[in-house]
Amino acid sequence: MDGRMTLAEFWQLLKDALPIITVIGGTLYTWVLWSLHKNFVSNVQCEQRRDALGADIGEVPSAEALQQMLDNLPTAKEVSDLSAEIKVLKTALDGTRDLQRRIERQVDMMDTFLRSLRA
Repeated sequence: MDGRMTLAEFWQLLKDALPIITVIGGTLYTWVLWSLHKNFVSNVQCEQRRDALGADIGEVPSAEALQQMLDNLPTAKEVSDLSAEIKVLKTALDGTRDLQRRIERQVDMMDTFLRSLRA
């Protein structure tokens, strides 16, 4: 013979190797199914997560409620006016702080003078 396999020999080799091929194929099939199982969520887990998210999110407001919320927001002019008023208050507060420092300095001077008289 020239080293070539006949069809009958090939079929016999295939029949002999079939149990090994079946075990390897079954193992690969089981591994693929197990891998896919890890990628998907069970119905119970999905429902638990949905309930948790529903509790966190609460009820979504309607379009009319959202529009009413938007209507209640201050306008750009109102925000600008408020910003200007805050700047005026900051200036007044800075002035009050300076006045407080001057008064505190005078009180310290009087305290020092009175303590020096007692000594």
